[in-house]
Amino acid sequence: MKAIFLFLFVFVSTSLWSQKNDKFYLVDTSDFYQLASWERVLLDTSLERFHEMQLNMESLKLLNKMYLSMNDNDVWINYSRLIDSLAVKLNLRETDSSFFWETRLGTISNEAYYFGYKGDQKKAIKMYEKLLVLNKEKGTTTLVINTLSNLGSTYESLGEISKAIESYYEAIELMKDIDDHRVKTNIYNNLALLFDSQKLFEKALHYYRLSYSSAKKIKEKRLIAVVPYNLGSAHEHLNNLDSAIHYYKKSLGYSKANELYNMEGYGHRYVGRYYLKTNNLDSAEWHLIKSIDIANKLNDPFLKVPGLSLLASIYEKGMQYDKAIAYASEAIKLSDEISAEAYKLSPLSTLAIAYENKKDFKKALKYYKRATTFGDSLQNSNFREQMKLNDLEVSYKYQIQMDSIQNAKKDILRKNEIKQKEKELRINQQQRYLLFGGIGLSLALLVLAIRNILTTRKANKEISRQKKEADFQRKIVQEKNKEILDSITYAKRIQSAILPPLDELKKAFPKSFVFYQAKDIVAGDFYWFEENSKGKFLAAADCTGHGVPGAMVSVVCNSGLNRSVREYGLSKPGEILDKTRELVIKEFEKSEKEVKDGMDIALVRIHGDKLFYAGAHNPIWIIRDGEIIQIKADKMPIGKHHLMHSFQTHEFTLKRGDRFYLFSDGFPDQFGGAGKLEHGGKKYKSSRFKKFLLSIQNQDINSHAELLKKEFETWKGPFEQLDDVCVLGVEIEL
Repeated sequence: MKAIFLFLFVFVSTSLWSQKNDKFYLVDTSDFYQLASWERVLLDTSLERFHEMQLNMESLKLLNKMYLSMNDNDVWINYSRLIDSLAVKLNLRETDSSFFWETRLGTISNEAYYFGYKGDQKKAIKMYEKLLVLNKEKGTTTLVINTLSNLGSTYESLGEISKAIESYYEAIELMKDIDDHRVKTNIYNNLALLFDSQKLFEKALHYYRLSYSSAKKIKEKRLIAVVPYNLGSAHEHLNNLDSAIHYYKKSLGYSKANELYNMEGYGHRYVGRYYLKTNNLDSAEWHLIKSIDIANKLNDPFLKVPGLSLLASIYEKGMQYDKAIAYASEAIKLSDEISAEAYKLSPLSTLAIAYENKKDFKKALKYYKRATTFGDSLQNSNFREQMKLNDLEVSYKYQIQMDSIQNAKKDILRKNEIKQKEKELRINQQQRYLLFGGIGLSLALLVLAIRNILTTRKANKEISRQKKEADFQRKIVQEKNKEILDSITYAKRIQSAILPPLDELKKAFPKSFVFYQAKDIVAGDFYWFEENSKGKFLAAADCTGHGVPGAMVSVVCNSGLNRSVREYGLSKPGEILDKTRELVIKEFEKSEKEVKDGMDIALVRIHGDKLFYAGAHNPIWIIRDGEIIQIKADKMPIGKHHLMHSFQTHEFTLKRGDRFYLFSDGFPDQFGGAGKLEHGGKKYKSSRFKKFLLSIQNQDINSHAELLKKEFETWKGPFEQLDDVCVLGVEIEL
């Protein structure tokens, strides 16, 4: 008897799997619909009559069996409450206390599940919180953990993320005292999914791994197949594509071997998506067709729609536009049938691009507009968010402060002008009084004298008041200037965050240096570093302008370089500059006015003893055996230009001891020398720059930053620094 009621309580902790938005969730439900048929007499009895019947433990047992067979949730919760009242009626609190509490906890758990099922999450939370208190007092550790898990899931559904995390962490702390790996798999996976939804992919990855480890210990086939998909997805978000495909293929192979057809379908889709992202279109097509075939056999539209969308993208990339249109249209139609709005964005974008390439601009415009309602699929949302939270915010505050200062200045000038006119009017009035007062007698002269004295005192008071007000306005201007300076200083901190740390650069190139000196607090010049399996990338860039405008352009260009390498997986410097130019132009095209800003850059990739270089205006200098080898750049910038062909990638074989230098034009363009300020001085020039680098070639390259700084300051002398300066140098160690 006790075992039956205990099952009644813990059925909500039975773990099954459901799939939403390409993430696999553990859900709480129970398979209690296939029980044997029970005594018909109880099934034919009304609920009201149960309170009048002489019930005993056996009848309560039969009632419980009937309750378990219910598939109508509203009837089901009424039976749950009835069982609770009958347990009280039979005085189980006194005769069998432990059995009473098992029954009590079970019915509260059922009510919490019922409210969650009906969509009343706030009532469900109240019931789970009540259940948690009772479980901590009367229940087992496992029941407390299951309640915390359900509470966390319910908080998450309401968007109360911090409370959900607290519930999961409390459950994890209690799991140290139990050895139930099914429960651990559930908690770890749910917490990982929460972090995944908040885009905290490193944390999500940690808990996916713990969930996978627990799943393997209970040796349940479906769990072992599902969790690696989530692991692979987290790695894909972190751009760890090799790890992502490893887990996708691992799970796909396991699903095939154990005939888990639904999981096999998802596996083919994920592997196909990976091959699409890496431009292996033939392999991508094969896997996605397999996924769609499985979806058709299982009649699973939620598996089929994303497969159709991805297949349409493959055909669009492969310029098979009719096929792309057919599959994208089918995906949208099926999305409408299953009310899956989130699946429409990709096929709508594919249709727009396909029709544009077929020169059917009317339909292309139609689908572009529809795609826009679901979000701009052609932009990187993380980049937009970064710009929103960083430089655009700084720019917005800076502009407001500048407007405020200008308005304050205008107010001061306007008030002073009014006061000056008032003073002039008073003086004119006094002069009229003097002209007409000359005809008066001595008494009138005396009155006039007294009047002049009083007027002078009043004027002095007014002048004193004006002086105080002018001092007050000057103080306001000073405070506004300080606020602007503080904002620009904060902008420098933001810009410094996008520059690679010097210790990271030193780790990649032990013999290297960076000489970086902004003209103002923030700069348009920046240096850039990236390292992956394809090599080490290094660049020195010079964006249009300097100060705040130059710094804003540098953020856009820096992001373009990052996306070209990380998102599009490019490795050839010329292709990286092509893609960066495309992204920069597209970003500036959002402005209603034409923006021609951009950057000059020298970019290299080092892989083994090979150096690959591409440049926009800025060359690379390589010193070998006391001579400078110059590789010239393409004569066009990263941005809109009358000449816009593809950037050329140059290859150069390195040997030990070679030194190469990347730089902006700030150093050679600086004015100074022996000339006087009034004569304007003269440029340092590239020829003098080459001679200086050759003169220090035998000195440790790690000291070059100080040597260059000393040379720059000596040459500049009393002259103003004209532009930002950025010089990088590396000595090759093979």
